[in-house]
Amino acid sequence: MLHDKKYCTMSTVKNELTGVIILKSVFSKERKVHAQPAKDLKTNWFKGVARVSEDEKKKLDMWVDPDVTLVITHNMQFDLSNKQDRLNWNWLQYIPDIADSFEAAQMSKTALFYVDNIEREAKKSIAKDELVFTAMRHVMDDKPSNYAIRARLLGFNMEGEQPIVIKEFLLKLAKDIKSSAKVISAYESNETTVQLIFIKATDKDVIKLTNGAYMFGNIVLGVTVDSVIAFLKDPTNRVILDELHKELNPEDYIDPAVIKEAKGKK
Repeated sequence: MLHDKKYCTMSTVKNELTGVIILKSVFSKERKVHAQPAKDLKTNWFKGVARVSEDEKKKLDMWVDPDVTLVITHNMQFDLSNKQDRLNWNWLQYIPDIADSFEAAQMSKTALFYVDNIEREAKKSIAKDELVFTAMRHVMDDKPSNYAIRARLLGFNMEGEQPIVIKEFLLKLAKDIKSSAKVISAYESNETTVQLIFIKATDKDVIKLTNGAYMFGNIVLGVTVDSVIAFLKDPTNRVILDELHKELNPEDYIDPAVIKEAKGKK
């Protein structure tokens, strides 16, 4: 049973949830389950139940005994800011009758209830929105000259299309939560950055395939695309990667004073 003395902090929590947990019945709203802590065969103790000695109990005002029983019902709530509810949830989350989510319950052979946690769902929704926002921001901030190459990195050949058409396509991918992470990777991944430089360099003949080897000037980069990417990713070859970037994007290296002077002469 649960003894009302002092709250005993638990260290074995399967899922770090906050706020209020509501248990929903998978099948019937009339369903009831008499739940008890599940035993861990490896430790020969009960999951989510702290081992508390008789001497320790004298100093506590709340703890859980292994023989505790709770009747689980539809819409039963546990406020995780409440000490008693937290103690009970620490072991309840491990019983096979309760699934972590509705999706998990659909795949479970034993779950009769699933966890509905408003704060967790809100965080998941916000995380999706942030993912889409980040993907869209990358596309919006990109140079039109990069659009076709970004599409190629994502597996789509849109060479010859107008930049505005490719941009619209990339934004559609960014808005779709199923592909927004891939769009972000096309902009943020270190390997993707190298792939982008390689594609632009080969398109502009800055890197040339000569006698079976990819060359940058007199430098042999590799004999396959993968070997070239690996070469350029190697930190010891950072100078070469920077030189490639400089040759492909000379406008990024113009002295601002020169630009100012040129504007002054107009």
